[in-house]
Amino acid sequence: MSQPVVLQDLDIPQSAQWAAADIELDGLRQRVGALLARPDDFAAQLWALDNRWDGDIPLWAELCAAHGRVLGDRSRFGELGALAEECGRAAASVPLVGSALAAAVLADPGVQARGGDRAARALGDLRGGKPGALAWAGPEEEITLRLADGVLSGAVEFVFDASSADVLLAVAGEGGDGGSGAGQPVLCLVDQPESVGRERRGVADPTRDLSTVSFDRTPVTVLARGAVAVALLGELATAAAALLALDSVGSAQAALDLAVGYAKERKQFGQVIGSYQAVAHHCSNIYLLVEN
Repeated sequence: MSQPVVLQDLDIPQSAQWAAADIELDGLRQRVGALLARPDDFAAQLWALDNRWDGDIPLWAELCAAHGRVLGDRSRFGELGALAEECGRAAASVPLVGSALAAAVLADPGVQARGGDRAARALGDLRGGKPGALAWAGPEEEITLRLADGVLSGAVEFVFDASSADVLLAVAGEGGDGGSGAGQPVLCLVDQPESVGRERRGVADPTRDLSTVSFDRTPVTVLARGAVAVALLGELATAAAALLALDSVGSAQAALDLAVGYAKERKQFGQVIGSYQAVAHHCSNIYLLVEN
């Protein structure tokens, strides 16, 4: 019986390895794309929504039923990235970013050891389709939440996927002189997410759930603190940037597809406009930007 071929063991350039790995993800993209396919009037529906987010949680549960195991699995980030790209292509109103960040914390070995069954159950809930979120403003912003005596207070603005989150994590400051954001960072699992205040923010993209999350002496379970928390936050910042970039690539590809399709159908002066060099150049320039 022949042994399985491991891509990294082959004597081929790194760029070719990446290309081969990308081909392996094509099947995943096609399956997810079929699941997320939108009706022809979807663009008109988006305009009608204005800035009122309308999440599709049943669709997220269906997506997790097939691919939920990739959440929190560092070895399968490529698959998670493919999901993000397809969600961007379909403009899907699903809590991928928030759930992925929450799962990345809960799947960390140190967090699993400290959080025990609670962390394991929360990770299982995320992989099973329950929406998740991480209340954190990001690496460039001050930590506005404060942890003292096992309870959390304060508010964070523009939290991804917070309004629908059943599994809610938070980044807080602990210790210091008592000022806002003072002290060492702490990663927490909110014990009673239903008691947390959530206010959806009006944003230009109606497919994106961004909310202000407020805590008022909310009980939490500490998952990581100090150096462990700092290291995790660095990973989360990179993961969030990658997922949002891939989401944008999917959206850009969909826009290109629409433009090319329109250029093949719209006629001017008796010819389809795609036959004019100026229009063809615009489409080719967009293609190069998307591919890069």
